[in-house]
Amino acid sequence: MKLEFKEINLNEWKRGPYFQLYTTVIPAGFNICVDLDVTRMQAYFKEKGYKFAIGYRYLVMKLINEREYFRIAYKDGKIGYYNYLIPSYANFHEDDQTTSIMWIDYEESFKAFYNQYVEEEEKYKDVHGIVAKPQMPPENTCMVGVLPWTSFNSYSPVPYAAPTQFYPVLQAGNFKQVDGRVLMPFSITVSHAVVDGYQVSEYLEQLQELMSMPEKWAIM
Repeated sequence: MKLEFKEINLNEWKRGPYFQLYTTVIPAGFNICVDLDVTRMQAYFKEKGYKFAIGYRYLVMKLINEREYFRIAYKDGKIGYYNYLIPSYANFHEDDQTTSIMWIDYEESFKAFYNQYVEEEEKYKDVHGIVAKPQMPPENTCMVGVLPWTSFNSYSPVPYAAPTQFYPVLQAGNFKQVDGRVLMPFSITVSHAVVDGYQVSEYLEQLQELMSMPEKWAIM
């Protein structure tokens, strides 16, 4: 897919006044943590022999790429949005407990995404250092993390500089069993300049819906 950037006219953008408010007057963002019911998805992926983490990253990116407001960034001093984002994540090394930043291109097809992920993971799994690949991550990269050792109730990334992009930061935690269900802690951190609670709630609602019917999209 060819990467494109479309500039936004702040004077015509309905969110323009809010963007100005939440980037200059009251710089703000917010974080929401929920427990997603992944009972059906985990069972389906286990039955098919699929890796859950790949399905998780595919699904959250699929929904992000269907929403323009999650893809907003500055480019050459102009505000606009990319036509799609790709996921990045930290690849953990068991031998020395360090991590290396990895990313893969986004594919609309689950099968294409899955196969590419497996191929890239095998190629770079033993590469140590901050960045696994020879080049730096592209500008349309969104962090989609997994914290498999901890089941959290809250997770809040802390930025230390003014953003050049306003992508969400996504983080999943370790599964927990509750009343016969498998729950996965999930955190989404967003800039208030580009979204309100309604948009995030709608995203989470659809994410839960699709996780409950993996046979509809996880097709190889």
